[in-house]
Amino acid sequence: LAGTLGLALADLIEQGRQAGRFQIASTASATYMIGGGIVGAIRGYSSGQLVDPRLDTVLATQALQLLGLSPREAAEVVENPATAPETASE
Repeated sequence: LAGTLGLALADLIEQGRQAGRFQIASTASATYMIGGGIVGAIRGYSSGQLVDPRLDTVLATQALQLLGLSPREAAEVVENPATAPETASE
């Protein structure tokens, strides 16, 4: 996950960890897990194996669950990002 996207993802995950929102042991590991999932989803979509019209919502919800949010919390944040707690940099 080299490059700007990987750095941005890692920064967002670290902000959530520092705020106590994400329950993870390693920001780097979480970044690679989620980044790898994104790459895999793009490949699955491109090959026609992932055809869910709400794929973006499903993937975002699952990524937040990997970071420690409950299924309900993750779904609420994805459906209405304005309800997500603010981080220190905002």
